[in-house]
Amino acid sequence: MVSTAKRIRAAEPGLYGIAVGGAYTYGAMPFIWAHGGELATGKGGSYASAIDSADARKGIEAYTSLFGDDNCPAAKCAGMTGNDTVTAFASGKAAMAIGGDFSHAAVEAGTVKGKYAVVPLPGVEAGSIAPAFAGGNNLGVLKSTSHRTLAVDLMKRLASKKAQGALFEGMGFLPTFSDVRQQAAANEAFVKPFVETLAADTKFVPASPAWAQIDSTQVLPTMFQEIVSGKKEVAAASADAARKMNEAFGSVG
Repeated sequence: MVSTAKRIRAAEPGLYGIAVGGAYTYGAMPFIWAHGGELATGKGGSYASAIDSADARKGIEAYTSLFGDDNCPAAKCAGMTGNDTVTAFASGKAAMAIGGDFSHAAVEAGTVKGKYAVVPLPGVEAGSIAPAFAGGNNLGVLKSTSHRTLAVDLMKRLASKKAQGALFEGMGFLPTFSDVRQQAAANEAFVKPFVETLAADTKFVPASPAWAQIDSTQVLPTMFQEIVSGKKEVAAASADAARKMNEAFGSVG
C-alpha cells in the first residue's frame, strides 16, 4: 500500500497517494498493531506504555513514512485529522484514505461518488488484514436515576437487533450483532470489508481512566508530528510519548 501510494503521487503530483494525518491517532494504530506493537500492556486498570517497544516503533516508522513530498507533504498533512483525510479523498485530492464505515456518507457526498471501492486495510503479511480499532459508545443506566424501569427498557430497545438495523439504515452505525451485520453487508456492498476486518482482528485502547487524559493531551499526535516534522527521531519521540503515557497511568493509580 505504501509503495502504491508513492507510485500514484509520482504519476499524479497534484494528488496525495494516500491521505494521512499527524492528528489521526486511530488511523495510525493499525500500523502499530500490524507490526506486533501495542499501545500499552497490563490489565485491570494497571498499565504501562509499550509505544516505545521495538515492534511499535516499526509500526510508527511505517505510518510516518507516508508523510513527505513523495506522498502526503508533512507541511500540509502533519496537522490533518481523520475527518480531514476523508475530506481530501472525497473531494478527489487523494487516491486513498483510511476511514471507517461511518465515513461512507461523507464520501458519497463528495466528487468521488460512484468512482471508488472499499477494501480492508492490509497487514504486513500478504493477504492479511491489519488489526483495526473497534470502539463506540456505551449504553448504561445511572444509579441515581428516578426512572430506572423506563431507562432500562430504553437501553434494551436501543441495544436490540431491530434498533441496530434501523440505526444502520438511518445513520450508518455498524450493528454489533453478527447476524444483523451480515445482513447489512448483504444489502450494502461497502459494509463487507468492515465486516471482514472485524472478523480478522480488532483492538481497543487501554481500559484505563488515564486514556482520556492521554487522548485529550494529544500524546500520540504530538509524537507523530515531531517525527514527520523532523524535530525528533522515532526512538526519541516514542520514548517521550511513553513517559507521558506512564505519568498518566500512574496518576490514576
